[in-house]
Amino acid sequence: MKPRRHDRVFFGTQVAVESPEGTPARFTGRLINVSKSGLAMFTQGCFTRGKLVRVRFALPRDGSSPGEKRVNLLGIMKWQRVLPEGNLLGIELLADDNVADYRWFLNWIQVRSQKHPIRCD
Repeated sequence: MKPRRHDRVFFGTQVAVESPEGTPARFTGRLINVSKSGLAMFTQGCFTRGKLVRVRFALPRDGSSPGEKRVNLLGIMKWQRVLPEGNLLGIELLADDNVADYRWFLNWIQVRSQKHPIRCD
């Protein structure tokens, strides 16, 4: 197994995934882990591999600004594993028109991966 490009941060929160391409498909699930390049989630729904998706979830703020920051990120559906309880999905994140959220997310990942690195080699 080849090593991952980026450390993962295990983090559980509700996540919404939808198609930004005009189709009404939308579902929710549970975020399992995130990295600079993508995320894994558990859900009952699924999009086809290669589908452009919009991912929305909240992350805790660190430091002087308590509370949560809602992020809205663009990604591509990369893989899925069908399990008896539901689906595991892998979504590759992309920099997009919502650059402020993407940069905030990258900074959040950087801080978290330094505090609690999870090595998956």
